[in-house]
Amino acid sequence: MIHQRDRLPHHNLELFSNAPITTLDHYRRLGENAAAYALGETPEPVVVPTKGEAMGSRFHAQVALIYAIETELTADGAAPETIEIRLTEAAQ
Repeated sequence: MIHQRDRLPHHNLELFSNAPITTLDHYRRLGENAAAYALGETPEPVVVPTKGEAMGSRFHAQVALIYAIETELTADGAAPETIEIRLTEAAQ
């Protein structure tokens, strides 16, 4: 997650509510922006269109449950694990 140095950091829950409508292309562009930012550039934000839905309230309960489940699966002091993630295009 990229934090602007002159602003408070985002909390992950602020970003999760867009996950259900974020496409593989959005994630690729977010990665490109992260790389550009690391190189000192100022990339254009990636806009995830919402069609006017109130994403925070619409998905808040699901996001809160997922967050609770994920945090229950963590262990303080656990060694890092290497994982492999493969993103594929959704069937149309």
